[in-house]
Amino acid sequence: MENLLSVFDRNASSLDLKICEISNIAALSEFKKLTQLKLYRCEKLTDLTPIAELKKLKTLILMDCVLLTDISPIGELTDLTQLKISRCDKLRNITVLKNLTKLKRLKISQCAELDDISPIANLSDLETLTISGSLALTDISPVAKLGKLNKLELSFCGKLCDLGPLSELDNLKKLDLYRCEEIQNASPLSNLKGLTELHLMGCTKLTDLSPLEALTNLETLEISTMLFNNSTRKLQKKLEKCNFKYKWNSPELYVSGMVIAGFLCLIALLTAILLKFFMII
Repeated sequence: MENLLSVFDRNASSLDLKICEISNIAALSEFKKLTQLKLYRCEKLTDLTPIAELKKLKTLILMDCVLLTDISPIGELTDLTQLKISRCDKLRNITVLKNLTKLKRLKISQCAELDDISPIANLSDLETLTISGSLALTDISPVAKLGKLNKLELSFCGKLCDLGPLSELDNLKKLDLYRCEEIQNASPLSNLKGLTELHLMGCTKLTDLSPLEALTNLETLEISTMLFNNSTRKLQKKLEKCNFKYKWNSPELYVSGMVIAGFLCLIALLTAILLKFFMII
């Protein structure tokens, strides 16, 4: 598998390596013209050193590289504008990201051990940020430094409870806090006057939505069905132009509800058939 790279054109501008057992990517250093690189399910890969030679890279995607713990070579790619790191289970240290000051889009998802995002405070040009599935994350204060952010997703961050830093994000248009189950106070969100889309599905401890009355530009609000209460009714009257979307708290619950509904329909159909049968007799 180490010779896999030999079949690719060294002058290529884009390269995808998918579902391969490659562990040595030394030959990648010869692909000097690459602007986009995707490494997907390279499950034996542990060393990214050769990537440091790809100075023209604009987009880098690392997915399911489950043994990867050190991403320091990425720090040499100072022209990167888009970086996605997903399901790299052992990744904890993202210090090197502070060097990537041209980044506009950053996605770090399902890196469960990640608990420190302080390096992103240096990424002042970021417009889109996703931190998803970082189960140990509690401190999002670095996000307050990202004044150009217009889209932010902090989903499946089960220990996150303090939204205070978000109040500084004047340019934010879309915010997704899906399944951040420890959030109880929505007050910091009242400062996000430009917000047009807000997702609070699965925030089961968030019962008082009155702070959202200040978000007069809100066009879409997604919340759990169980949060429909007097506070929600009042909010609907205040935000007349907003489209309220009520959803189940989890996919499992939704599927269960569909199964039950289907079962009831089947019973009703069988009952109707039996009644018709006995009427004929």
